[in-house]
Amino acid sequence: MSDAYTPDLRPNVDTLDLGGLPWRTARASSGQGGNCVEVSPCRSGGVVVRHSKNPEGPVLGFSDNEWDAFINGAESGEFRFPR
Repeated sequence: MSDAYTPDLRPNVDTLDLGGLPWRTARASSGQGGNCVEVSPCRSGGVVVRHSKNPEGPVLGFSDNEWDAFINGAESGEFRFPR
């Protein structure tokens, strides 16, 4: 498999070395038992996401274009639900 950057390609979470990735947890995560996610960029492009309390559990992969669309939507409030 090539490490060539491809913005539309999702990382293959089945073949990735997840332990070798630079995982990052949001600063808003309190460490007090809340639900937290971790994200990591992949060398060949894309981002992977996992639950920080279950790092051996499921991992979701997103292409850079998908991740950018999500971040833009989150920053603009597109995903806020009425309370």
